[in-house]
Amino acid sequence: MPYGRTDSRLRATGGESQWKVHTGYGVQARYLLPRFKALGYEVAQFAWYGLQGASIMAGDIRLYPGLGDHFGSEVIGEHVAHFKADLVISLQDIWPLPEDYGERCRPARWAAWYPVDHSPCPEAVTVRAKKCDYPVVYSRFGLTESLAAGIDNVHYIPHGVDTTVFKPGDKLAARQRLDFPEDAIVVAMVAANKDYPSRKAFPQNLQAFAAFRRKHPKALLYLHTEIMGGRAGVDMLKLLAACDIPQEAVRFVDQYAYQALGLPDTYMATVYQAADVLLAASMSEGFGIPIIEAQACGCPVITTDATSMPELTINGIATAPAQKWWTPMDSWIALPDPDAIAWALYEIQKWRPEFRADMAAEGVAHIAENYDWDNCINNYWRPFLARVEADIEHERHNGRGEAGYAQTAAVAVPHPATN
Repeated sequence: MPYGRTDSRLRATGGESQWKVHTGYGVQARYLLPRFKALGYEVAQFAWYGLQGASIMAGDIRLYPGLGDHFGSEVIGEHVAHFKADLVISLQDIWPLPEDYGERCRPARWAAWYPVDHSPCPEAVTVRAKKCDYPVVYSRFGLTESLAAGIDNVHYIPHGVDTTVFKPGDKLAARQRLDFPEDAIVVAMVAANKDYPSRKAFPQNLQAFAAFRRKHPKALLYLHTEIMGGRAGVDMLKLLAACDIPQEAVRFVDQYAYQALGLPDTYMATVYQAADVLLAASMSEGFGIPIIEAQACGCPVITTDATSMPELTINGIATAPAQKWWTPMDSWIALPDPDAIAWALYEIQKWRPEFRADMAAEGVAHIAENYDWDNCINNYWRPFLARVEADIEHERHNGRGEAGYAQTAAVAVPHPATN
């Protein structure tokens, strides 16, 4: 998202999924940009994914297109100049960006809102985070790993969820809307099918479901993902067959709606309301938006005890991984354990109604307190953007000194211990 100024107000721009795209980053942009406008800032978006060919207006927000480079590195400077931006907020992995990305954003400052999904924080991430003006992570895990890597001015601002949409609902009515059997044990998985090995750990999660279904033959698996693995993912039909999961035990999201039209948040909320549990035991997560969406709806989750997932798992179980997994980032993630995931499915299925209700209520309250959009704006974004604005005013009057940089960056958001 690029930011710019009108009179004394900040103007911002940046790069990520076009805000109408139903990806995790696209959803965050869709909720954030209007809220930034409501705070009085002028905002544009550099939609290097989802928009090509021309700049367009989405309401009163300008969307800039990508050109040749996948992440738009070759044109970010021109977009900044055209919008007269003061701040660029990038929402993406920063390790693929050129090391001089911050210089390409000049004269705007660069706030890199980035994931950390390895331990330790990979060198390629650390190098770039140290070169940006405001490194910002969206998990407590990322904050800890960034500090350990010497990124001393790092800030924490979490992703958010719309709790007016993602909220508990009538399970029976939700199942009727989705045409799910009323008496089924519905296990949902909401994850992108891309890359190999599968970071979302489809093979491990599906093996666990297969074991669970052998004891609970009414179990139904809902897969909210792409079937054929066209983005270097897995062929889900072959994987299901290899796991001995019959076709009648599986429901896929409508592929045309999923890949071409996009599905609204109300649909996703209905999925979580209809489900008995969300399978989200990934190899790693920078955050894990479906994990908080599901719990906001009262649905328990099964995750992996690694990276950001434990801090998000309130109503559910974070399962012990089988082992650590070394990646080309020269750092560790985790390999989920199918037996541990299956055990978690058994345990959650055995929860007494009273205990299930208590866990659901605790999860709903925790997600609302920590990740509701209004709280994210008031507790994190408002003070952060005010600090950036103050830094820019200080620079205009006193020059851009390194000492001023370090002094202001450390207090942009509340310290974790105070939240």
